[in-house]
Amino acid sequence: MTDRPKDADEIDSVLDEAVAAIEAEEYEEALEKFIWFHDASRGVAGLGGVRSSFALGFWIDLAARFPPAFEAFVQLRDKTEQKCRDLGGDYTSFSEVASLNLYLNQVKRTADLFLEIARDFPEKAERLYKSAEESLIAEEMYQECAPYLDWERCLEDWTRMYK
Repeated sequence: MTDRPKDADEIDSVLDEAVAAIEAEEYEEALEKFIWFHDASRGVAGLGGVRSSFALGFWIDLAARFPPAFEAFVQLRDKTEQKCRDLGGDYTSFSEVASLNLYLNQVKRTADLFLEIARDFPEKAERLYKSAEESLIAEEMYQECAPYLDWERCLEDWTRMYK
């Protein structure tokens, strides 16, 4: 795919095409579109949630039918994980790794990466904690959560949600 749509709606339409390609059993084409969408949607307003949830869910569904899609998914995770380390625990790549690991059922990798960053770059850990919290809890790493819990903020959030 060489033509790059410019706006979110056009980029999002490529995701629809990828899903249609799966239904048509055109798996190579679907994979190409998922990879393209993932790259093109990076930083596009309105597509962040779609990119880290629905698109990855559809991609992992393809991976169950088409092993090269699984390999590409894992390669993306590994590359993004290394980028996170190289950038000293930047938020964007860490959250992406957390989403990828969630779909791979490898939340322990997210927890371990968070602990590595917290050790090597403690000043970044507080910002990353919310993206790591679910993985830490799933792995029963409760003590590792303690330094990042802000009970007053949590109470305010829960109160606001209740109202």
